[in-house]
Amino acid sequence: MTELEYWTQQIKKGRISRREFIGRAAALGVTTALATTLLSAAGVAQTPKRGGSAKFGLAHGATSDSGDPRPIPTPRRRYRSGARCRAA
Repeated sequence: MTELEYWTQQIKKGRISRREFIGRAAALGVTTALATTLLSAAGVAQTPKRGGSAKFGLAHGATSDSGDPRPIPTPRRRYRSGARCRAA
């Protein structure tokens, strides 16, 4: 029995947590994708939980930007015969 098989058996028996299994698998050089595949193959799949919140990051934003998706109204400029006049 390899060490990875040993830790897979330990999580199946409930002696270690998923987090500990992933940490030990990473220490053995196993990628996270393979470790989660091993967990699902062993029948130790994590069930989704309802609720919570999601946070998303946006690129090219400024600190003064608001979270409002509507555009900010800008004053209209009036033009008369090619010359720019005051905003109404």
